[in-house]
Amino acid sequence: MLCIPNSPLAPPAGEGSVKSRRATFITLSMPVRDGRSRRDRAHIAELAARFLAEHGMRDYGLAKRKAARQLGLPDGHGMPSNEEVDAALMRRRDLYAPEELTGTLAALREQALAVMRAFQRFNPVL
Repeated sequence: MLCIPNSPLAPPAGEGSVKSRRATFITLSMPVRDGRSRRDRAHIAELAARFLAEHGMRDYGLAKRKAARQLGLPDGHGMPSNEEVDAALMRRRDLYAPEELTGTLAALREQALAVMRAFQRFNPVL
């Protein structure tokens, strides 16, 4: 809590009223984050992405908890969101398997084309 006696946020009060003798209190709700918690979140996200990619894990929560444990951090301390883990997973795939992703995408496009040809009489559109 921050006490500001003559704040413009204070309501005007007449002489002798109770409000004129009160200070205005403003709660600062801005979260304080240090560089370490951001760094911890990034490390947890990277390690969780590794578990998802290399060990075939599918549960993001389990991967994050395992990553935090392996880094020696308590559960719940600076856990990254699933979106942060997804971003780390995409960076990992771009770094380690760009050719594999390209081949997979080409195969999926071929399958989609085969399915569209099978349903050609229904006029499929993408």
